[in-house]
Amino acid sequence: STHNSPHQTSNPANNNTNNKPGLALRSMVKERLAQIIALEIAGGSNSFSCPTVKVEITQNNTITVTLGMLKEVMEKWLIPRRARNAFRIAAVKAIMYVGENSLKECSNDNGFGVFYELTPDEFAILFNPVVVAMGSEETVTAWMVGTDILAETELVSRHRSDSVCDIV
Repeated sequence: STHNSPHQTSNPANNNTNNKPGLALRSMVKERLAQIIALEIAGGSNSFSCPTVKVEITQNNTITVTLGMLKEVMEKWLIPRRARNAFRIAAVKAIMYVGENSLKECSNDNGFGVFYELTPDEFAILFNPVVVAMGSEETVTAWMVGTDILAETELVSRHRSDSVCDIV
């Protein structure tokens, strides 16, 4: 593929039949996913109503986690359908790893600062499944390009509003 994109990797080794995204591209995607989860799902500063994280324990000792507005966030950010289940799992794990309040508190630094406290292995465990589920380098590049303007307006330049959302 000959895309003229800042997200294009120029690694000839990626021209195999698997067409896996290169390391630099995977890193950019994981960072963007972390920002989306921090700001849009946990941060309470999205363009939707204030999201809720609801945790319930049933009589069978099953834990149910509900992330309010998750479907709308996935549609807004063009998360590929085949990657949506992996994205849901990553969102829940991210909130459990670092805590919803930590994600809210760091939303002034674009929601990513708290993720620096994770080890590289923990970060990879959270976000690699989403990148893998997205598929080929071409698909991942198209997703990055397709969300560039949204990321610039929603993630980079946006500051957290004064409203605060709490765990229900």
